This record gives sequence, structure tokens and C-alpha cells, in this order.
Amino acid sequence: MKAKSLYEEEFLLNNRKQSITTTKVVRTSEVLLHMFAISIDRVLQATNPYRYLQRVNNFGSSLLLYIPWLGTVITVMPIYFLGFYNNSNQIYYECDFTLNQETNLGFQWLTFVLSLMTTTSTTIVIVCLLQSRGLMSYRLLTNADRQLIRSSLIAGIIANCIFASTVFILKCFHLHLMRTSVENKSNILWAIIEIFSYLSLCSAGIIPTFWFIDRDIRNAVTKQINEMVLKITRSSEKSETQKTMPIDFSDN
Repeated sequence: MKAKSLYEEEFLLNNRKQSITTTKVVRTSEVLLHMFAISIDRVLQATNPYRYLQRVNNFGSSLLLYIPWLGTVITVMPIYFLGFYNNSNQIYYECDFTLNQETNLGFQWLTFVLSLMTTTSTTIVIVCLLQSRGLMSYRLLTNADRQLIRSSLIAGIIANCIFASTVFILKCFHLHLMRTSVENKSNILWAIIEIFSYLSLCSAGIIPTFWFIDRDIRNAVTKQINEMVLKITRSSEKSETQKTMPIDFSDN
């Protein structure tokens, strides 16, 4: 009975070790995917700015920034809820400390570096969007268009805040962070790593928000311009018709 109990404990321990390793790999892969998507987006804009502005609303370009956010929700969140607490009678951080400490620290440093780079890339994307023709044309919109876009912006911010706050609670208040900080006596290091990891994850939600708001403004401005051009064209055609109309000199 005791041997069976030891076997079960070893099985659960190996299962938890695999869950921790899988989580670290998924987190790193998500950050890499986010960086890859943003890098492609930056290259497209740098190589041909005019074509980028003209085709920025197509499905492929939007998908580049939307995939990382979906990937985070679909993969990372379930692992947090299921991988760490599934079938465990012990707190999951005990599994994490059975890993090689150098490997564990290497994973955390890799996460920190990639998250720092991702946060920087996100800042660049936001600055570029704020300087785009779409957002700079906001003052040209009608009140109805502004109200619609403001509603979309508020909805996007609320959704992102819910996502970001959930990640923040999971990442900054779990027992693993507290115990690691105390045992390694490096509270500042671990806090910085967790903060940048949190920023890199929640930025995957804020980028699509800015992206689609910019798209909505761009579409609204384009619609207004097309309507103005159509009115001018019709007015011009009407005046031309009046000029070419023959004069009737016949007596009634």
C-alpha cells in the first residue's frame, strides 16, 4: 500500500513537472509569436508605407495582430487553471522547485528578455497607429461616427481590462512568486520579470483594440470622402448637361 502511495505521488509529481514545463514553453512561444507578428507588421510598413496604408485593413494584416491574443486566451489561460491545480494535493510550486534551478532561472530570464522586447515593439506599434492617417482624421468625422467609434473603443478597453486583470491576478499573486522571492531573496528581480511578462501578455489584447479603432476611423473618413466626390461629380454632370442642352427658339 505504501509502495503504491509512493508510486502515485511520483506519478503526480512527474505530471506536475510536465505541466510546468509545458506552461513555460507555451508562454515563451506566445511571446515569440507576438514578436514575429509585430515584426512582420513593422517590415510591411517600412518597405512600402503607401501600400501599407492603403491595404492595412485587409484580413491578413489584421490576423497578424489578432492571432497572438487568441493564442494567449486559448492556450495560456486554460493551462493556468488546469495545469497548475489539476489532481494536486500539494501546491504546484513544489513541482516547479523540483526542476533544475539553473534551467528554471534560465526560463525566467528568457521570458523577461522576450517580454521586454515585445513590450518595446508594442509601444512602437501604438506610436505608429497614433500617427496614422486614420486616427489623425478623427476630427473630420460626424458626431454619429464619433459616437459609434467611442462605443467600440470603450468595449475594447473593457474587454482588455478584464483579460489583463485576470492575467495580473494569476501572475502576481500566486504562491509561486511569493515563495520564490523569499527563498531566492531577489524580490525586485522576480517582480520585474512578472511585470514585464504581464505587460507582454496584456499588450496582445490592446493592440487589436487600437488596430480596429484605426480601421473604423479610416473607413468612416473614406466613406465621407466618397460621398463628397459623388456629390461633386453629380453636380458637375448636371452643370455640363445644362450647358450642352439646346436652346429652343420656337414660338409656343
